Amino acid sequence: MVDFNNKRKTIFIRIFKNKKLLFLLLLILVGGFLRLYRLKELMTYLGDEGRDMLIVADIIQGKNFPFIGPPTSIGKLYLGPIYYYLITPFAWIFKMSPIGPAVFVVLLGLLTILLIYLVGSKYFNEKTGLFAAGLYTVSPLIVKFSRSSWNPNPMPFFSLVFLLSLYYWQEKKQSKYLFFAIIAFAIMLQLHYMAILLTPFLVFVFFKIGTKQQNKKTIIISSLIFILLLSPLLIFDLKHNFVNTKGIIEIFQQRSGEGFNFFEVLSRARDRIRQLFSLFLGFSEREWRNNLVVILTVLYVFINWFKQKKITRLIIYGWFMWGLLTIGLYRGSVYPHYLGFLFIMPALLMGHLLDAIYQFNTKTKILGLIFFLLLETWMLKITWKDLSRPPVLNVNLVQKIVKLIGEESNGKDFNFALLAKNNYDDSYRYFFRLWNLPVSYQTKVTQQLFVVCEDADICFPQGNPKWEIALFDVAYNGDIKIAGEWTPDPLIKVFKFIANKEVSL
Repeated sequence: MVDFNNKRKTIFIRIFKNKKLLFLLLLILVGGFLRLYRLKELMTYLGDEGRDMLIVADIIQGKNFPFIGPPTSIGKLYLGPIYYYLITPFAWIFKMSPIGPAVFVVLLGLLTILLIYLVGSKYFNEKTGLFAAGLYTVSPLIVKFSRSSWNPNPMPFFSLVFLLSLYYWQEKKQSKYLFFAIIAFAIMLQLHYMAILLTPFLVFVFFKIGTKQQNKKTIIISSLIFILLLSPLLIFDLKHNFVNTKGIIEIFQQRSGEGFNFFEVLSRARDRIRQLFSLFLGFSEREWRNNLVVILTVLYVFINWFKQKKITRLIIYGWFMWGLLTIGLYRGSVYPHYLGFLFIMPALLMGHLLDAIYQFNTKTKILGLIFFLLLETWMLKITWKDLSRPPVLNVNLVQKIVKLIGEESNGKDFNFALLAKNNYDDSYRYFFRLWNLPVSYQTKVTQQLFVVCEDADICFPQGNPKWEIALFDVAYNGDIKIAGEWTPDPLIKVFKFIANKEVSL
């Protein structure tokens, strides 16, 4: 008979004797705490998240199966729908709460800690993997993007799946690893179009690794996998007069008229690397500490590449340098999530630099550990500061406002308008739909209008030109009055408008 108590003790003894495993378990525990602490209070829940939940609700209720994802901010382009497919099971498990998709992102974030250890270990060595995982676990940038549901947020996970698949493909010479890489890259393209910048470099890597492994069968299967994963987007384009294709052509036509200056590209690439490291570490972009880390890391990348011209170095360093150069071609504002495919690079490159310092001699080993602990302490301080902030607009507050409107509408049809600088009303409309509240959309005017103000300096609902308010105003010839006013939060006001006298519409 098996003695389960002794077996359990043996497992725990092995874990505690294995310092590497113990360190990784500690990182998962710390990472899990940082990603789950006050999740519902602090997770982002704005119009984009509400839009995603409305689409997921359609999928679950069988009303609509999307062949297209969210619109991008760089032109008339739409992403693929893969993110909707990924978060739908979690929305269903969590009974249609927006917390479900956020938990999905948290779980991917925890798996990413393990993946970055694996990628660092395979492409460099085990200590690099451990240093990289340690830095990645507490980074303010990474923790922030691992705590809410948004289509770019899983990008680091699939970037690492791609890199790990490439490693095993060139190591084991088996086509299945190429297929995994193709799947990961097709998903990356649907999470954010900035991943397309890597395409020329990755095609070069594929041919360099696969020169002796190429055969017609592998090429055909790889192409079919890629097309299959992007097929919803391709079908949508065919059905809607090639709207995405035209959008891409239009962007290239606009960019071609702007001219090309290599030194300007280098200048913008330099700004992007400073931006990336400052976001990752929590430093100010132009301060000396950030500049010092960037200079040391880039210098080490070049020195190490010239010393060890391995295919693994080519892939990692090429991903980093090519990504920065191509994003330097973009002249517009570069928001943090545009750099999502590069989020893994500061951890991996600084992890390798720390390993080089650590293994040089006894004195530098102590110096490397001190440097690592100082970075960990600083990043943990910045991360904790963000997690300790008071909540602003979150799921709880939106639910509170929607319940208030539901009660004050007395079960009768109502119109709704949102006044906000950087938000739109799908976050509210999702709960109107989930709780079956009788809100009227489009041009139908009811006997009552509710207006939510999220920004005090634009909170002038009477006579406001926003179409939902203007439509209600015009329907009653401007003869409307405030029938109620509430402040569910110091930053939020809710107004109820009705006609001064009853009018039949």
